[in-house]
Amino acid sequence: MKERLKEKLRILTSLIGVSGSEHQVIAYCRDQLKPLADEVTVLPCGDVIAKFDSKKPGPSMMIAAHADEIGFHIRSISKDGFIYFGVYGGVQLKTVLASRVLFNGSKGVVKGVVGLTPGHITPPEMQSKVPPMDECYIDVGATSAEEVYEMGLEVGSTGVVESPLTELNKPDLVTGRCIDDRAGCAALLELAEAIKAGKIQFEGTIYIVITVQEETGLLGAIHASEYVKPDCFIAVDTAPCGGTPDVPERKLPTKMGGGPIITVGDMTSPVARIFPNWGLLTFAKKYAAENGIPLQRVPAPGAGNNDAGAVNYVGSHCPAIALVMPRRYSHSASEVMDLNDLVYEYRLLEGMIKNNGKFSTGYFAGCPELE
Repeated sequence: MKERLKEKLRILTSLIGVSGSEHQVIAYCRDQLKPLADEVTVLPCGDVIAKFDSKKPGPSMMIAAHADEIGFHIRSISKDGFIYFGVYGGVQLKTVLASRVLFNGSKGVVKGVVGLTPGHITPPEMQSKVPPMDECYIDVGATSAEEVYEMGLEVGSTGVVESPLTELNKPDLVTGRCIDDRAGCAALLELAEAIKAGKIQFEGTIYIVITVQEETGLLGAIHASEYVKPDCFIAVDTAPCGGTPDVPERKLPTKMGGGPIITVGDMTSPVARIFPNWGLLTFAKKYAAENGIPLQRVPAPGAGNNDAGAVNYVGSHCPAIALVMPRRYSHSASEVMDLNDLVYEYRLLEGMIKNNGKFSTGYFAGCPELE
């Protein structure tokens, strides 16, 4: 399974899908899900909704991962062919200077590089500073604006840093861009294949959903939950973890290889605050303990916002929980994850599906003495 998940992740991270322009990722996931699900719908916003009906009575469960990634958009093009850009999502400018980039153009992928003033002529006091965004530019090898247009680029075209998935010195450790959240998409595609093959039996209805625009406002999850109106919701995502010199345990008590992380309370967003449903939280902990799945818990800040908060706060308001995977170097082109965490995530989600309808999602489920 681990190798299958790695291959899915490799393919998914090769696709360009900046928030609002997730078409490549959505089309790929749609095509993978169509022969597996009972019904596949692509909403006008871009969400892919795959329905799996057991034909047995039971509640509906929606499990979602987001397709989009952080990246660039073209803000303007100079007369001599240089591109000035803005960003979508939490891009740290210091991580992209002098990086190679890939733009999604109307005629195909266009390669470029983020410009950087040569160190030879940079004043000493500026060598450790990041220039303002409006001074940064991308060089695609053009000599005029017209040449840029001929490449298939225009104002609004989106791009990403070029960083294909690569193994580190241990084969279970991989690095690359948009592991957030193509890892979640990989887990969901693997689950869909297992359901189709009859390896996962369940009651009720399962909706496997690939959402859009998570990085820029969690909008896809809102649309999907209002469309499906499930009885419960699980967000599958990744989150920053500790365990490095700059992020010690006292700052963030989670680590790679430690299994899925449950966000037990996140108030960092005014739009999508995350407090897990106690019934889902209690069952997830119980199932993990009984099946040898390591589980981590973290309060805010640290886990970051995700689709569970959107569903809980402004979407269909159904019981929701976030089950996320630890990653290092978040929102960079060199995110790192342990594939064992992806396997643990799959196993926990498999258990949630198998037990759909067999656990309570009530408020007092975690403290029956008060019921």
